[in-house]
Amino acid sequence: MIIDNLQSSLKIMRKKHPEAQNLIDIFTPILICEEELLEELKMKKPALSLKKQKEKVPYVDVKDFPVCSEKSHIICQKLLQSMKTALPHLNSIIEEIVPLIKPSTARRLCKEFIANKENHEELLEKFIEKNFAKDKLADETYFTNVYSVLELLLTRASHTLLARFARSLPVLEDIEETQICPVCSGKPNMSVIRFKEGQRELLCADCGTLWRYKRSKCHICGKEEDKNLEMTYADKNKNERALTCQACKNYILEIDLRDQEIDKENAHIYSLGMAYLDAIMQK
Repeated sequence: MIIDNLQSSLKIMRKKHPEAQNLIDIFTPILICEEELLEELKMKKPALSLKKQKEKVPYVDVKDFPVCSEKSHIICQKLLQSMKTALPHLNSIIEEIVPLIKPSTARRLCKEFIANKENHEELLEKFIEKNFAKDKLADETYFTNVYSVLELLLTRASHTLLARFARSLPVLEDIEETQICPVCSGKPNMSVIRFKEGQRELLCADCGTLWRYKRSKCHICGKEEDKNLEMTYADKNKNERALTCQACKNYILEIDLRDQEIDKENAHIYSLGMAYLDAIMQK
């Protein structure tokens, strides 16, 4: 059901955002692969008990996040195959990487990448220097392409592992408002408006968790004041906007899904259609 909804939503994205069609086409096979993996490797039992909800968030310390060699290997290998479809011009490099990602290697890379989500350059560079010929790496374009493929692979593999964990948890209830994800301490990359009453939720970039957050409150500095969050639109579509905090000048993309049928697990795809707006906000 989620996969069908995902495919349907991606088709809608292509029609609504022709300017982002290339980006959407690249990520379509990867996103579908992720969702298939999440279904295939779905946890039969909750990763944490209901009692854990009463404890202090986040639920898991990413520094000690458990990563299984077998499952991380399956995830990495299937994602690499999907990346061949997504990035045909990089197939030769992907083919070089495939045999390097053995079960123990997949586990180590994913575990270290998750533990150091914002500082993974050293991890990738060491792996490249150890496994690729120096004469090839002397070519700056070759090095950049290898680095980009590995970064995309581990970003999506880490997301799949964290989302698998997050989806096994009981429904998040009575969680106090927090500017970081109550499951994995990740940062939000989107704001989502759902339900008739216009409930606002933040979407974790790392595990896909949605949690409640006040509509008038900044996701970075926490300032809460009428008209503090300024809205910016890329076109006449008022359901897609960027919210900029006048106090700290940080922004976040926001999508209003009240008139759209979409599983909450697929809300993240709207960031593809809003890439143009994101680019405008970064200038």
